Amino acid sequence: MNKDKPWSQPLVYPFRSKNQATVKFQDLKTLDEGEWINDEIVNFYLRYLVCRLEESRPDIAKRLHIFNSFFYETLTRNTNGTRINYEAVRKWVKEDDDLFTSDYVIVPVHENSHWYVMIVCNLPMLKQKADWGNADADASCRPMIVTLDSLGLSHNSTTRNLREYLVSEGGKHSLCLEPSDISSMAAQGIPQQDNSFDCGVYILDYVEQVIKEIVQ
Repeated sequence: MNKDKPWSQPLVYPFRSKNQATVKFQDLKTLDEGEWINDEIVNFYLRYLVCRLEESRPDIAKRLHIFNSFFYETLTRNTNGTRINYEAVRKWVKEDDDLFTSDYVIVPVHENSHWYVMIVCNLPMLKQKADWGNADADASCRPMIVTLDSLGLSHNSTTRNLREYLVSEGGKHSLCLEPSDISSMAAQGIPQQDNSFDCGVYILDYVEQVIKEIVQ
């Protein structure tokens, strides 16, 4: 690809889809050494991973929901004194879709010039809360928010905000949830960046590796 010759039109992917990612010529500069990749590059690659999964394993793709990088920013903007602005993202999941049928919900976050990613696991279990008191229930299948950060940070505030979002989203499906229904942890032993600018590349690799693990 010749980065010296500007494109006449933005690159749109996938070509025939309502959910498209767009990359402009100037976005390529964020791929240079020492630069932070931007939202457009992140969203483009996440969309590519989803489309590839839809082609190879549509059964698994149905169990996965990936928000774009603007979701969390919108959720936490103009909150008017509250932690989140749920109404701003209420329609990001269509009324006839149910986020709580997704085994994995992936939320990329960009704040304070740093990328990290949150992965919500086992949401369907929230519809089975009555069974949690069963001693035979597998604790590893309980709903959980996992933070993957290439600097090893935990982001407790982001975890709390996502819990509140899920409680509010559950109300759309008549689920009476509490933030304490969803546990959390920071992933350990994952690759860490050794510079100040590769965090975006790391979250894309994290997501790709998680999808590979799901497929296996």
